[in-house]
Amino acid sequence: MTKLNPEKLLPKIEKAGIKASLKAGHVLSQEELLEVKVQLMPTIWRWMLGGCSAAAAYGSYLGFSDENSVEDYGLAVLAVLFFLFAVVGVRRTLGKLLDGLDVVDAGELLGLAIEGIGSVIGSIFD
Repeated sequence: MTKLNPEKLLPKIEKAGIKASLKAGHVLSQEELLEVKVQLMPTIWRWMLGGCSAAAAYGSYLGFSDENSVEDYGLAVLAVLFFLFAVVGVRRTLGKLLDGLDVVDAGELLGLAIEGIGSVIGSIFD
């Protein structure tokens, strides 16, 4: 696994935690927060995969109108795969992400995330 930057990871953790807290209807505990899935793939890459999916789907459509060939089926499969990665992205649970960090960074990151989520969600549920 590549080295994760805690400064870039914190907003993603807070966003996922706020979303999960709103869905649960209460501020998440630390154990619940560790089970939250965090999006790791940057938005620009997901948009690019969506564009590749559209291009592959269009190429497949053009090929199917002429004749059925292996390339057209390959493009259709690629379009579906690109689309799935664009929609779902790459997500990991917070617990697995923190396992990849050293203990000091993980503790500090989790504390900051809980504080940030609590400040946003606490005011909503009060």
